[in-house]
Amino acid sequence: MGAAFEANAAALLAYAERRVLPREDAADVISEAMVVAWRKVAALPAEPEAARMWLFVIVKNTLSTHRRSGKRRDAAVEGLRAVIRVSVAGDAHAGLEQLDRELQVRSPASAVLREAAYFPPLSLYTVSPPTVVAVKFF
Repeated sequence: MGAAFEANAAALLAYAERRVLPREDAADVISEAMVVAWRKVAALPAEPEAARMWLFVIVKNTLSTHRRSGKRRDAAVEGLRAVIRVSVAGDAHAGLEQLDRELQVRSPASAVLREAAYFPPLSLYTVSPPTVVAVKFF
């Protein structure tokens, strides 16, 4: 896996850079693709050219996922903007109800946006000291 990636890293990055805006996100796409490739390493073809094409397909699929995530994030941000506009106009409660209808908690990003809309920022004086929690993994 390492040899296939090293032989094709520059080409994979160039491929992603041509298809992602901002271009700086291309490195993130490649890193996500390499995680996927590592999980599927048993399917890596032995022939170098086939391995190259296999890696390009994984990057292509990761780019599609990246675009879909961006669209969901943009929709969530637009929903929050609508709430902020309504809140500034005077009816904050109606704005929060509208946010609930629009986002319907479809993704972790929308849940974060909902929390930001419901809970105003806390000052340092209202935050209690951190609590240490022990977590046991099974």
